[in-house]
Amino acid sequence: MWSTSAPNLTTRYKQLKALQSRLESLPEGSLSEPHLGSLGVHVSDFDIESDKAPDLRARFFSPLPREHVKNSPCKLDPETKEALREKNPEYLKPGHSQDWDELHCLDLGQLRKIYASLGLNDPLLGTLGVHAFTLLEQLDPQAKRPWEPIDEGCDKYYGRLPRESDPNARLRWEIAAAFKSRHGRKPHVYLILEADYDGDNLLKCEMSSIISFMLASMKLESSRRKSTDSCQRCYTIFPVFIISVLNPGYARVIQAYFDGTLRIQRSATYDIESCDHESVMTLFSRWLDIAPNGITTWIPSLSSIEESSEEES
Repeated sequence: MWSTSAPNLTTRYKQLKALQSRLESLPEGSLSEPHLGSLGVHVSDFDIESDKAPDLRARFFSPLPREHVKNSPCKLDPETKEALREKNPEYLKPGHSQDWDELHCLDLGQLRKIYASLGLNDPLLGTLGVHAFTLLEQLDPQAKRPWEPIDEGCDKYYGRLPRESDPNARLRWEIAAAFKSRHGRKPHVYLILEADYDGDNLLKCEMSSIISFMLASMKLESSRRKSTDSCQRCYTIFPVFIISVLNPGYARVIQAYFDGTLRIQRSATYDIESCDHESVMTLFSRWLDIAPNGITTWIPSLSSIEESSEEES
């Protein structure tokens, strides 16, 4: 049964802001179970290998469907390889001694040396990106993705949010890429975060990024409500998705949303150097090409609309 009034956005903003303040008082690095308990954060497992969510209402991001994956992203046909060189010359320079067929199978130690010779810093993130690109090349290259980059510094709401650790921080991290829904059609945000961490705990930087982008989304929604005469559809959930690249060679997926409680769904941490490399890379390539979905709006019931109309008349 629908509620007759939308959740109070100001109240939720204040609740999340208070949580942000409590989080800032904690030490940098990973967050233990007692830390999460003291913050009142609900953490659950996120099975990214299954196409069926335990509660579909609580899945706000969907990966590229399995049936759309025609070929492994680890195997490049000549045309795709050439397209990769044209669009991403920094990854595969013509004439380089290492071809893609050899490059993607090397261990990270060797891979770092090659990337350093190309002037690149992070082979793990680059490798994930190139695998995802090869997968997308199998699809319609002209198809528009549902995301647009957040313009750092220029975007009124998201542009000036913290994107990296303090230079003297014990745990170094940065947001390598940030995206919002194209044309603001949905309240979803998508981040790719790098951190020098080799454990399984949630990181303070992951949670602080989730909260800061959610707060910015709430500000944007508040402005939208003020600028429209009628607000029959109000965003009340502001999902954040993170692919965390954890050096030296791990990655995981996080989905988060706030409904009065910050709820974080976290996948297992995957070893990119796993002997099952092809399967892991295909999985993460699919999750790099996500689509926003799920119920994020409050829609007034018919009776509340009728009551509002009667009052106005």
